[in-house]
Amino acid sequence: LEVSDEDGEASTINERWVNVRNVPPVIEPLVSILPIAEGQSITITGNATDTPSDQASLVRCWDIDPGVDSNDIGGADDDCDIEGDVLTYTWNRSGTHTIIYHVTDDDGAQTSEVLNVEVLNMPPIVRLQNLDCMAYKMCVLSAQQTIDSANDIGSLTVVWDLDITIDSNGDGIKDNDADLVGTTVQHMFRSPGQIRVKAMAWDENPERPGQATMVIDVAPAERNSLEQISAGLIGEEANSLAQLALLISILALLGVLTRRRKGGNDTPWNGDSEDMLDDVFDSQTLIEQAQTRRPSTPPAMDAFGPIKTVEQVVEAPVAIVPQPMPVESEKISTSSPQLPEGGLPEGWTAEQWGHYGQQYLDAQGSQEKVFSQNGTELK
Repeated sequence: LEVSDEDGEASTINERWVNVRNVPPVIEPLVSILPIAEGQSITITGNATDTPSDQASLVRCWDIDPGVDSNDIGGADDDCDIEGDVLTYTWNRSGTHTIIYHVTDDDGAQTSEVLNVEVLNMPPIVRLQNLDCMAYKMCVLSAQQTIDSANDIGSLTVVWDLDITIDSNGDGIKDNDADLVGTTVQHMFRSPGQIRVKAMAWDENPERPGQATMVIDVAPAERNSLEQISAGLIGEEANSLAQLALLISILALLGVLTRRRKGGNDTPWNGDSEDMLDDVFDSQTLIEQAQTRRPSTPPAMDAFGPIKTVEQVVEAPVAIVPQPMPVESEKISTSSPQLPEGGLPEGWTAEQWGHYGQQYLDAQGSQEKVFSQNGTELK
């Protein structure tokens, strides 16, 4: 400090130090927010002030993940992940997330404010559409329109209860069965009608699944008449009344066949042999047929000519002697059978009788014996 008057006289100079201290920025406390859901966007606004000389040069930043040093400068909690007073952000993972709002002036002075954000896991939103399917044909069930956070949508587990009126797993709850697993599945329904199908989906928290129900209208299968009858008798669609009627029809048919077989056993062969023989020859037609078998004329003399010719061929030519022929005729004549009472039969010669008479008598005797037993007169 130096003081001078009007005459130009001045005092001695005295020096003193003045220390100007930098005033750090001032941040208004951040407003607490309510818990939010995964994937829900949130906007937070910070407000910071400083001296007029530093106000324009303030650097305002948000550190989204204080546990990670993203810029490798300073510590892990002073990163400038998002610059500015306004933060708009979305968390796809449930839990408690910490964020830091910090402001730095041109002298490097920094002020920060910490805020905790509670992010809740929300169950998936399952979206289904009603379908029309046909029995005994593949039906495609899809839950591709299900909504969830970006972090969970790729890891969803989807299960299908193919009929919410039936408890297939036996736990006492009808609409929680896991009959099929997968976002898109195929199934063949065998019974026509309306079937209520339920889809359940969950992410990392299986205790809070998303679920939706749809109605599938299953039309009857396309069958011809024979296939329709077969389906009514055999298989899952079998009708108990139709099966009972078929069983009764089979039993009735077996009864008819059994009666016919028993009635067919009453044949002439079941009696005694003598009675059977009497029945055979009772008919006048059979008697006439037996009489017609008796030869009406004697056989021709040359009937056995070829046989004699063969014997002559077999024997040696030098052994043939023509002289024995009269001797044979004599033997035949001496050994001829006795003539019947009426003499030679009509058309017979003595020579023929000598050769074939005995056969004629034998044939006549056998026929007379048979007809005599039946009491029939042989004409």
